[in-house]
Amino acid sequence: MEATEKAEPAPPATEALAPERASTAPGGRRKFGALRVFGRMRRRFGRGLALLPVAAVVVSDIATRGGRLAKLPPKYIGSYSLAVLESSLLWGSLMCACAARKGIFRWVAAVLFVILFTASLGGQRYFHSQYSTYLNLDATLFGTSFTGSVFGQLSADGSNFL
Repeated sequence: MEATEKAEPAPPATEALAPERASTAPGGRRKFGALRVFGRMRRRFGRGLALLPVAAVVVSDIATRGGRLAKLPPKYIGSYSLAVLESSLLWGSLMCACAARKGIFRWVAAVLFVILFTASLGGQRYFHSQYSTYLNLDATLFGTSFTGSVFGQLSADGSNFL
């Protein structure tokens, strides 16, 4: 730099460097007004959105086996209701953890949510499309007793089988 040249003056502070002045800038009030509306909507509907995965599961169940659900005896309606409650606790807490504003745990919760929700809903839909039943207590009891029954029958009557 030559001695005759003068140093350039420092640039004025911008809104990015001085956030306290951002609200007085043109359009700043509109920007924060929109954020306030978003905040009010988040407070109003946030809990309901946390239950959206449970609603997806129930709607999927109704679409797949609505007629069978309507004919359930009271014992199974209670069992189904408890399963929906348990499901809402799991998916709701994972969704609330995903909605955290800071921290690594929200990312862990988001990954867990995607993997678990996809595996549970997809697995349930796949099992029903393949076997026309759900993986519930009755199907589990049949599956575990079926293997024992086959091996028991073969050991008792194996000489006639071969």
